Amino acid sequence: MTTIGHVILSVSNWECSSAFYDKLLLSLGFVINHEIEGDWGKGRSYKCGEHGIWIQHNADAKYAGFVRNPGLDHLCLKVSSRQEVDAAHVLVRSLGAKVTIAPKDFPEYAPGYYAFNFRDPDGIPLEVGVY
Repeated sequence: MTTIGHVILSVSNWECSSAFYDKLLLSLGFVINHEIEGDWGKGRSYKCGEHGIWIQHNADAKYAGFVRNPGLDHLCLKVSSRQEVDAAHVLVRSLGAKVTIAPKDFPEYAPGYYAFNFRDPDGIPLEVGVY
């Protein structure tokens, strides 16, 4: 059986993005399980069960704005209930993130699919949903 081991998101501002992802991912049940730092920059791994998400900042990089096509369209974080979707929406709004689609039902994708979409501090598109 093959699974996705981890996803790494490059961030342009370590302080801003690490604070954002700490609040978001820890509230969704992830834990910080590894951190690295060196002359090259910093990285942090968040783990929930077998799923890993890293954020990474390269100190020497000249970051440009996020480009959606081609490449990542969005990353969905799956939760267990509509209440968790709504709580994540409240948290994301309190962090000042841009919500691009408010929580709603998406029956065209799957029965019971309920989700919202938003952007991280670098504009990376994210979703929290239950299905």
